[in-house]
Amino acid sequence: MTADSGAPGEAPVAPSARGDHEADDLDARLRASQARLAEVENHLAEMQRLHNSTTWRIAGHLNSAGRKVAPAGTRRLQLLRRVARALDPGARRSAPRAEPPPSELAPVVDAAQSADAQYQVWVQHHEPHASRLREMRDEMAGWRALPTVAIILPTGEASASALSDAVASVTAQVYGNWELWPTLDGATRAEAAALITGLVRTDPRIHVTGVDGDVVTTAGAALELTGAEWIMFLDAKDRLTSHALFSALAYLQAHGDADVIYGDDDELTTDGRRVAPRFKPDWSPELLLGTNYIGRNALVARSVLAESGGLRAGYDGIDGHDLLLRVTERARHVGHVPEVMVDRRVAEGTAPGCEQGVGRRAVEDALRRRGLVAAVTQGMSEGYCDVRYRITGAPRVAIVIPTRDRVDLLSACIGLIESKSTYANYEILIIDNDSRDPATLAYLAASKYRVVPYPGPFNYSKITNCGVADTDTDYVILLNNDVEVVSADWIEALLEHGQRDRVGAVGARLLFPDGRVQHEGIGVGLDDHAPANNLDDGRPVVRNVSAVTAACMLVPRAAFNAVGGFDERIGVSYNDVDFCLRLIAAGYDVIYTPHAELIHAESSTRGDLNPAGDHVLFAERWGGPRVFSDPFVSPHLIRVNPMTIRI
Repeated sequence: MTADSGAPGEAPVAPSARGDHEADDLDARLRASQARLAEVENHLAEMQRLHNSTTWRIAGHLNSAGRKVAPAGTRRLQLLRRVARALDPGARRSAPRAEPPPSELAPVVDAAQSADAQYQVWVQHHEPHASRLREMRDEMAGWRALPTVAIILPTGEASASALSDAVASVTAQVYGNWELWPTLDGATRAEAAALITGLVRTDPRIHVTGVDGDVVTTAGAALELTGAEWIMFLDAKDRLTSHALFSALAYLQAHGDADVIYGDDDELTTDGRRVAPRFKPDWSPELLLGTNYIGRNALVARSVLAESGGLRAGYDGIDGHDLLLRVTERARHVGHVPEVMVDRRVAEGTAPGCEQGVGRRAVEDALRRRGLVAAVTQGMSEGYCDVRYRITGAPRVAIVIPTRDRVDLLSACIGLIESKSTYANYEILIIDNDSRDPATLAYLAASKYRVVPYPGPFNYSKITNCGVADTDTDYVILLNNDVEVVSADWIEALLEHGQRDRVGAVGARLLFPDGRVQHEGIGVGLDDHAPANNLDDGRPVVRNVSAVTAACMLVPRAAFNAVGGFDERIGVSYNDVDFCLRLIAAGYDVIYTPHAELIHAESSTRGDLNPAGDHVLFAERWGGPRVFSDPFVSPHLIRVNPMTIRI
């Protein structure tokens, strides 16, 4: 719950008194939520019924197997917390735990409601009630350390009212070991300066610095004076939720190597309503290059901040993005807390975009520091940067296309590759799986490309492995025969990422024939099944993902061989998802790029085949129903596009 801001100029209530008052207020809010909690209890009763079913006994066995594959503390375990309901189409909810946390309860909101209406229910459900706040205080008593967090609060031209809100949100924190450093400069209003001066006398944790200069200068003065282990920058127009610092420091207890910790945020309307949540992915370095998705309120270890040089002058409007690019390069671990930690008031105007020089500079600097050669341009969405990497040389790329009959699809696919592709150094290998149609056989016999027969029952994994083994190029594009090229530089768009270190697979943006988006990366465990496509919510941008579809996927041969190719036991469904998850478990990245755009008439050749055995094998490897938690999709979302919130 956010702190009560109080009237402008009002001295903040002492932390203990404020906490008691807040507890009483939250108790009242809790009583008002009884009807909704009754709905949840009814839902839990239904989940208990499912828990007693045969399906859940099988799922329990698979969960046990998953723990052997992903022991506690491993990177794989982080990836394997939730998987689709693959074992029983009728089992729509997971088995209950003792006192399940709210974020893991099934939704109790109508998905047809607007995103704003859903979020209002979410806020009511997730604001920590009085007993939870007391539990947080008790939990902190057992922590091995209570590091000091210095919150730097540049005042700028903020009003006294806004500053009062920001300060009150800090003094109301459940976690009490903080310092607040409001910084006064030449732009600070007289009434705001008077407020800050008065606050210093009310709480020894509030300090003030006064330097005639810009934000970089005033923030630097505060950093020189504080000895805190952690630094956070808070905009004077924003406010912290009451459990923000607790959530970040609780994460640190479990991840001692974290040097950067960030949370989710939302927006405050002029009448104080919380709207427009940003439920962020876990650490996504590709996305951070394109946009500052982390925001300006991350906690940064003081040592890493000092090594990175702190805020830099000359980056007005993007100084936060510039800082995060630099500190994450040095951080041992970048942690994400899926809790709304900051309520943001939207500033007038917008931050500089990539169409302006200052908007590109931070990204260009980061690329130079990393020794990467790339062009930075305005992104496909406003405010986003596109990073287009230079391709080294002109490596030959093998395009492997499985087919069976449907010469109309195959000929159209190959014809558009030939007529549209601007990258010339490619070869095409056609894998024929028992075509019988005379027209298809005639086309294959006359083709200038190699045709490799693969007789027998359809098994996509075996066909793919056969095709890759029959080529000798360093890069292979797996392509369905019902795909049509749209963007002329589609091969370059895939290859520019495939050439980068530790990239294991690159996927494309696929459209349905009517123009609707079909694939923008795969979210595993979303929408009550795996996979769920279309993750970017209308904002096409290069990003890290857990999986991409093999309808169009570039794979470096070295990565393909490192994980043994596709698992031939998973013949039809989820084999590309399984392949990508094994790449990530082996230390590779999976990248989605919107710059390779194609049309895909999904399942045109084989129809919708989903063998039950594939589901079981996938679940055996990756845990069981609802175990996999996709790190690149918020656990608060059931669907991304359109957004549907998990309550």
